[in-house]
This record gives sequence, C-alpha cells and structure tokens, in this order.
Amino acid sequence: MFAAGGWEGAKMSKPSRRAGREEIKEQRRQKKQAEKELREKQQAEGLKPKVCASISNSKSKYEDVEEECDARMDAATEQFRLLRARLPVLLKRLSKIKDPRSPKKIKHTVTVLMDFYFSDVLPAGSHRRDDPSDV
Repeated sequence: MFAAGGWEGAKMSKPSRRAGREEIKEQRRQKKQAEKELREKQQAEGLKPKVCASISNSKSKYEDVEEECDARMDAATEQFRLLRARLPVLLKRLSKIKDPRSPKKIKHTVTVLMDFYFSDVLPAGSHRRDDPSDV
C-alpha cells in the first residue's frame, strides 16, 4: 500500500477534487472583484452599505470602580423594587406550574425555586468587565 519512503510514493485511488493553491487564489480574486462590482453598482443606485455593529473598544464611562459599583447597586435596587411590586402576581402564576419531581424527595417547592431565581440569579447577570460581548 505505501512505498518504502512513506507517503511520497503512495498512489491514491481517486484524483483529488480539491482545488489547488493557485485555483483557490484565483477564486478569491474573482469573488473580491464581484463584491467590488456589486458595491459600486449599489452605490451608483444610491443604496447605502449595510453597517455591522462591532464590539465597543472604549473605556468605561465611570471614573473608578466604586462609581461603577454604585451605579450597579442603583440598577439592582430599582430592579428589586419593580420585582417586589409584581411579586404577588408572579408567585400566584408560579404556583400553577406542576412539579415534575418525585413528591417524596421535594425539599423546596417549584414556586420557591423560581422565586429565588427571579430575585437573586436573574438580576445579578454577568459583570460587564468580564465579557464585553454581553452588552
């Protein structure tokens, strides 16, 4: 199957269908040329190019970490205030959800678990400095 020197002398059962390096370069050139012509045509017709949003590469608007923490605390407090106003209705709706777990093993009801999620986990979110793509 293999020649004594390794892969050099090995024969393939079928010729490769993959384009060679020069063919790939030519295809790229043709694609870029077609894109350029399309852009010019659209510009001549008065169409504006599609604007893609990119990740912000700017500094935080806060002067220091304490100011950012204060702003986050204010936002969390406001969210909690809004959640507290809607809590009775939310608990009533959550209590209608059937619990798929085994009744013998239940320590906390689904209502309590969902309440914990909505009040503690959801408002916390992720820290903006950790991953700017969340913004």
